[in-house]
Amino acid sequence: MSNKSYYLFGGLASQYFHENDCAEINNAEVSKHISENFDFAIFMYDSEYNHPDDLLYEYDGWDGYAIIDESLYNELFKFL
Repeated sequence: MSNKSYYLFGGLASQYFHENDCAEINNAEVSKHISENFDFAIFMYDSEYNHPDDLLYEYDGWDGYAIIDESLYNELFKFL
C-alpha cells in the first residue's frame, strides 16, 4: 500500500473536478482545462516523510480541495 496521497487545491479547480466527475475523464484534458482556467496548487503527501501539518500548510488559503490520482498529479505538475 502506498504512503502517498495526491491533492488538488483551489476552490474553482476542485469544484470543476468534482462537478465534472474528472476522475473518469482523460487526465491530459482535465489538467489542460484546469491550468488554463483556474488558479490551483497540487501537493503530494507522503505519510512516511511528511507531518500532517505539512498538508495543512499547503492547503491554507485555497478554499477547496480534491483528492486526485498520481496520474492527474503528474499531468498538472507539467503546468506549474
